[in-house]
Amino acid sequence: QRAGRGGGKESWEALPPIGLSSEVTSLRWCKGAALLAAMTSEGIYQLSETILQQRMTEDVAVVQLGARTLHVEWLYADVGYGLGHGAEEPEYVEGFTIDAGINVKGLCIG
Repeated sequence: QRAGRGGGKESWEALPPIGLSSEVTSLRWCKGAALLAAMTSEGIYQLSETILQQRMTEDVAVVQLGARTLHVEWLYADVGYGLGHGAEEPEYVEGFTIDAGINVKGLCIG
């Protein structure tokens, strides 16, 4: 459901269809989370109300973990190591997780 709207069919945003491998026998909303459980004869599928986003550049990656949560990681080289000696510089990954404070619908990094 889109934020800032009242009830009714106008407040719902269509998401791409999900293909399941067998017939759905039951649908249940999960308590406390924006998840819908679709039960089939083969198992349970958890469907999120949010399409999770991800973006990468050469040295930065951002992955959406939930409707409001993002994880950012970046790769960098140890600049003082191996310069002028022909050795490769070791690379390190650092990152953090952040609550955006709003529902994230898209990402752009540059």
